[in-house]
Amino acid sequence: MPTAMSSRGTTRRSSVSLWPSRSARIGSWTALAALLLALAALPAAGQRTSDFWERAIVAFEAEDREQPPQPGGTMFLGSSSIVFWDLDRWFPRSRFPDLRATNRGFGGSTIADSLYYFDRIVPPHRPATIVFYAGDNDIFAGKSAQTVAADFTELARRVWAEWPETRMIYVAIKPSPARWHLAPEMRAANALVAAAAEEEPRLSFLDIDAPMIGADGRPRPELFVSDGLHLSDHGYRLWTDLLAPHLDGREGEGPEGELIFPLEHWHNHGSSVVELPNGDLLTAWFHGSGERRSDDVRILGARLRAGAEAWSEPFLLADTPGFPDTNCTLLLEPLSAGGHRLWLFWPTIQANLWESALMKVKVSSDFDGPGPPVWQWQDVLHMKPGDGFHDLVAARTDEYFRSLGFSGALDPAAPESARQWAARNLEQAADKLTRRLGWFTRAHPVVLPLPEGGQRLLLGLYSDGFSFASATYSDDGGHTWTMSEPIIGGGSIQPTFALRDDGTLLAFMRDNGPPPKRAHVAESRDLGATWTIARDHPDIVETGAGLEVLKLESGRWIVVHNDIPDGRYRLAVSVSEDEGRTFKRRRYIEREEKGVGRYHYPSVIQTRDGRIHVTYSYHVAGALDDGGQGKSIKHVSLDEAWLLGGD
Repeated sequence: MPTAMSSRGTTRRSSVSLWPSRSARIGSWTALAALLLALAALPAAGQRTSDFWERAIVAFEAEDREQPPQPGGTMFLGSSSIVFWDLDRWFPRSRFPDLRATNRGFGGSTIADSLYYFDRIVPPHRPATIVFYAGDNDIFAGKSAQTVAADFTELARRVWAEWPETRMIYVAIKPSPARWHLAPEMRAANALVAAAAEEEPRLSFLDIDAPMIGADGRPRPELFVSDGLHLSDHGYRLWTDLLAPHLDGREGEGPEGELIFPLEHWHNHGSSVVELPNGDLLTAWFHGSGERRSDDVRILGARLRAGAEAWSEPFLLADTPGFPDTNCTLLLEPLSAGGHRLWLFWPTIQANLWESALMKVKVSSDFDGPGPPVWQWQDVLHMKPGDGFHDLVAARTDEYFRSLGFSGALDPAAPESARQWAARNLEQAADKLTRRLGWFTRAHPVVLPLPEGGQRLLLGLYSDGFSFASATYSDDGGHTWTMSEPIIGGGSIQPTFALRDDGTLLAFMRDNGPPPKRAHVAESRDLGATWTIARDHPDIVETGAGLEVLKLESGRWIVVHNDIPDGRYRLAVSVSEDEGRTFKRRRYIEREEKGVGRYHYPSVIQTRDGRIHVTYSYHVAGALDDGGQGKSIKHVSLDEAWLLGGD
């Protein structure tokens, strides 16, 4: 059933139709239409005498004669925002296999112009759905909100007089920098059409206003080209994402998923997931009787075949007999010569202390078959901070303390525990063996394009001994690796990366310091070689657990994290429209009462079909027959459009 859509792409359903051609009842839609027509100050809608767009209309007619349209498709009708909406690009058959879309926009037009040319444009197509955008030019030309709504009311009457079952989607008049002074009148017109949509099930109101407004309360400039009026690629990506669920029938699917294997008493934790070139999902995690203190811990994996509904039985990916193998992460590296290479990174804990971690790596080019990949190479990945490491740690620690209002790390006004942490780190940084051990992974590595060509593999690292983060990177396909500068904050560990369009790389990190818990963020202007100090992100509350950031194909950023300070019983997805500066939307994958379960350490990817996949540790109290805690790894997938709502 058609719906009226709220300001964030969610929907409000109406079950009553008050359109008189379908019912003898005279309802509020009819009353509203009569009111709007009475209030319209200009001549009757559709009485345009100019043939300004005659050339465009003749071209449409010629196209329809040469390729007679099939009835029942979707028509995009309206002004220049429709003209420049490249339907082949934004609505590809790979995602919308059943959508037969036709663009019948003509630039600079008003709603009255669509009425004037209606009989020459629309009837040959007999559309099942009409996506309509106009009204922007109307108000710029001096029409009132009431006249705009009246003109659209007449257009809807014309459509339903011909095809009573056709669905109409009215895209709200957009807020733009060039016409921001007209926003009150535009919003008044939008409100009138939205009210009509509440009463008419065949009419949907797509409110794109709120998502186009930035944190400063004004239109987001990145959504527009230089004229401040027409949409940029970012703008069309946003519009497409908001509209798509109402064209593909999914209407923003929430999390759907399953346990990768049944709950068991074994400790299963720290998963990582990738999509393989053949469409399979491969996930890895560590499994055993504990973590660093348990010598039976090893790395397991499972595969979800493309099109399958159930995961394979778990299989072995890595095991160092007699030592714990933990915190694994996967990377699928695209190769310049074509094809891909699969990397598995993980630490072996040599002395049952995190500080004794030794990084290892496996590489495979044969990973499409059933079961585990065939590994071609395995080695130790040695960490070698530079000779200036001690001085860097000292300088950045002082900088961090100054950011908190102290004169430096030795300021007696600083908390004693913080001064002790700084002193211990300086002592450890001076010792060659200590600074080379204890580095290990958590979140996905990333592949970054280099300005001079080629690509960089960037692997996030952290040290529980230092309680800060770092990274190691390779510009030669993994033959050699270089450690970055340390990323120092108040317990900033487990970095996860996202790259802004201007080339700034951000590291989001778990807060392993004292309350209040906030995700930490640092920036790099050289693709991860050097870093700012880490600071709290004001919008991302977390509990001191693993989190992961992902830049979506739409340009949005998401962070999957536990969003409460006192546990891991809620797992949230926070959404940013401004490349990680703010996160104003949030949805929940798991949302339980405290004590029920722990849902944590997420790994997140977006697959080629646009779906978002998350794997995470799923630990439930009292789930086993003996009353013990049950532990598994859970996988869920969700639609990006679902994220545009909010809990």
